Amino acid sequence: MPIVSAVQKGQFVFVYGEKNRVLFNKPGELQGYTGTSVSIKKEYHIIVYNDKGSVINSINIVKVINRPTEQKASPSKNIVNKSNEQKAPPSKNVVSKSNERKSQRDVSSVSDDWIDDSDWSSECSGSSRSSRGRRGRNRRRRRRNKRIVVFIIFIVFIIFVFMPDSPNNDEQSSKETHILEAQRVEEARQRIAELERLEEERQRIAEVERLEEEKRQKVAEVERLGEEERQRVAEVKRLEEERRKSIVSQKEEIKRTAIEVSPKELSSKYENDAASANNLYKGKFLKITGKIKNTGKNHLGEEYIILRGNRKIDIMVYFNDTSEESVRLSKGKTITAYGNCYGLFSNVMIKNAFIE
Repeated sequence: MPIVSAVQKGQFVFVYGEKNRVLFNKPGELQGYTGTSVSIKKEYHIIVYNDKGSVINSINIVKVINRPTEQKASPSKNIVNKSNEQKAPPSKNVVSKSNERKSQRDVSSVSDDWIDDSDWSSECSGSSRSSRGRRGRNRRRRRRNKRIVVFIIFIVFIIFVFMPDSPNNDEQSSKETHILEAQRVEEARQRIAELERLEEERQRIAEVERLEEEKRQKVAEVERLGEEERQRVAEVKRLEEERRKSIVSQKEEIKRTAIEVSPKELSSKYENDAASANNLYKGKFLKITGKIKNTGKNHLGEEYIILRGNRKIDIMVYFNDTSEESVRLSKGKTITAYGNCYGLFSNVMIKNAFIE
């Protein structure tokens, strides 16, 4: 996986890949990184890691260059001595011993510096140039002190940079790592909880949509059943109307073709000769007008009326729709009835009758 970034966090260097994923972390100081490697300074080495956290190179950066003062001092002394021997003017051989001792001390004190031949010869030339020599020595002393201070600062910097990490720093870095890991775990837990909440919300919405769909289907089913019921009612009404029209037409036909006879005449003919009366009336529709002698029901619950005939035989009339016809029937009322003659039993029986 390619390296996207590397960040210094405390005493550790965190290396990240794609999607801000932590590839690894190492103690030390970040020096630089590329797409495939990271350079980290640790103690006195610069260690190069690959994208998997494995070491691919280690460089020792502590190469202390010692500049021995003895090696530099000896040539400076030789040069100074040679310059004194070569350039000392023969006319000024009288130099006090004190001046010679001072010059020797100065030479030994500045043995680390490269001294110009002309400066040294002017310093040793005599008392007339002593003030200028002191100023030169002061300048050289200041330069030497500056170099010493720079060298000390460099040594302190090296020690500070490459000194090993203290246990406190390791503990602090481990604490920071644990804190970061705990924060990541908490964030992951929160994201999981949020995803679970969203999933529950989605399931609730799906359940509501399913219930709404079932409700719509039930409403559509009720509407369909209602429409079917309306159609059945309309069909029943149509059939009733057709039946009523048919009954009306049948009644009209019966009225037109019925044989008109009085109850007394019909009962007399059956009393005198039943066979000839059957030939005349049995199986045919008759029109009978007479007075109601009595009303009642047979053992099957069928209502009937009795029209007064002769002394022995009466006319018994059964209706098709007793609920409709019986409303208008009462004892002693004169009616006109149409019905089919079934012959003589104890009385002359007329069935399927209706009232005009």
